[in-house]
Amino acid sequence: MKIYNEYFKVGKNKIAVQCFMQPKYLRQDNTIVLLHEGLGCIEMWKDWPKKLADRVKVNLVVYSRLGMGQSSKEEKKKKYQFYERGIYILFT
Repeated sequence: MKIYNEYFKVGKNKIAVQCFMQPKYLRQDNTIVLLHEGLGCIEMWKDWPKKLADRVKVNLVVYSRLGMGQSSKEEKKKKYQFYERGIYILFT
């Protein structure tokens, strides 16, 4: 499995993204994108994404929200409703 870090440009901001890519011979068609609670970054996941990718043998992507981790600083203050989110795993 190849693990790499990159940034996606969104307007003037950059979003830190970490990708866990399985070898091509596994021919996976799905990717797991890990979404997290309101304040989250790649570092908070620790080694869990790698363990999951190793176990299920599909590509996996995790990211840092604006203002968190290595992503750009957020310019606007969040409203309290923003924190009323859960942890979701999206299969695409």
